[in-house]
Amino acid sequence: YLGERQIPLEMCVVSNIKTQVCKTFKEHPVRNYFKEGLMVTINSDDPTMFNTSITNEYLVLIQKFGFSLEEIRKVNFNSIQASFMTDREKDKMKETFNKEWKGLTSKYFKK
Repeated sequence: YLGERQIPLEMCVVSNIKTQVCKTFKEHPVRNYFKEGLMVTINSDDPTMFNTSITNEYLVLIQKFGFSLEEIRKVNFNSIQASFMTDREKDKMKETFNKEWKGLTSKYFKK
């Protein structure tokens, strides 16, 4: 149902570990949800309370769950898609994001 309707799932991985919703990173479902095609978005919950940031959440996805840069890009696109912007605004945001993404990845992740 969630995948079929592409209902966004706001995942706050660090918060989930620190509050022991999941006792370990291995138990956290973020990788499986993403693999199953669910619309996973990544969020920082309460950055001050959990001593995290959105950047740190992405690092956790890469370091603990093996997310690739392309998967991180997809997670960001999911966030845009899940937003309350109009379809036109979403398209513009995706276009802007893609330009910035290409610039950053070509600068810092040369092949």
